[in-house]
Formats: sequence, structure tokens, C-alpha cells
Amino acid sequence: MPARENIPMSRGEKHKFFKVFLQELSGRRMRIPPAFQRHMEGNNSGTVYLIGPSRNRWIVKLIEEDGHLYLSRGWTSFVMDHGIQHGHFLVFEYDGADTFNVTVFGPSGCEEMSSPRTKPSRGSKVKQEEPEQESGAHDQMLKEDEGSSSKAGDIVVTAIPTFYSMVDSFTG
Repeated sequence: MPARENIPMSRGEKHKFFKVFLQELSGRRMRIPPAFQRHMEGNNSGTVYLIGPSRNRWIVKLIEEDGHLYLSRGWTSFVMDHGIQHGHFLVFEYDGADTFNVTVFGPSGCEEMSSPRTKPSRGSKVKQEEPEQESGAHDQMLKEDEGSSSKAGDIVVTAIPTFYSMVDSFTG
């Protein structure tokens, strides 16, 4: 099999990677997968921007240490501002220059939607993007839930396996 060469991204082509957020490994800084680093040639230190579910942009320091790239200063603010917790599943989409769009999935396996009021802490915001106006099935379910009431004594039990619990069960 021929060796795979590093081919520059075409205009509009975006590369992605995912991380399961584990507090002890990614709480202070987050390592970018070594295999993904080849997509970031020429941007191995400096500043990158993270756009989270709130559509705001966070300034995050990118550092290189022992041949590995890390999201560093500004990362903890991004995590705290979006309520990212142990076991959340994060998908990073790189624009090929300096920005990552970050999609956050919660323990239920569903995409987490930030409040439009989610604001970067400690001045890490660059600018606020215009939020996209979407009204889908999720919004309709929320409206229906707000209008419903349950009688005293009704018990509803919901069991939803989480991604983290499934990984944990496989890894022991």
C-alpha cells in the first residue's frame, strides 16, 4: 500500500476529530490527536478560536509541547462557559486556518444547545456570531412539556444509556 501523503485541504474542505471529555485528562488543557496535527501544518502554536454551541468565539492559546499540540490558555473558560462535564462528547471541525467549530453532545448522546446568553468569561470573547434561528421538533417538545402537568403520585422513570457509561462498561 503506498504511503499516504499530506495533501493540503481544498477550499471549503473541513477536517474533524472527536474527544470524550475526561476531567483528569482535559480539564486544564486538551491534547489534539497526533494524527490530526498534520491538518494543522504551519499552525503549531499561537492563537486559535473555538466557536461553541452559543455561536460566540473564544480565544484559545495553542501550544506545542514534546511534539504534541494542546489547546491551553482559554480552554478552561470555554469548558466552564459551556457547562462541559466529564463524559461529554466533543466534535471539533477545523476550518483549515485558525478556527474550530465545537459541537457538544451530552451524556444522553444528544447535542447540547447552549443558552443564547452563554457568554465567554474573563474577556476571552472575540465577537458574537449571529445565532441561527431554528425551530424544530426539540423546541416543540419543550413547549409541549411546559404545558403539561402530572398528577401527584405519577412516577416517570426514564433510563437512557450514556456514551460514557457504555464506554466505561467496555473498558471495565
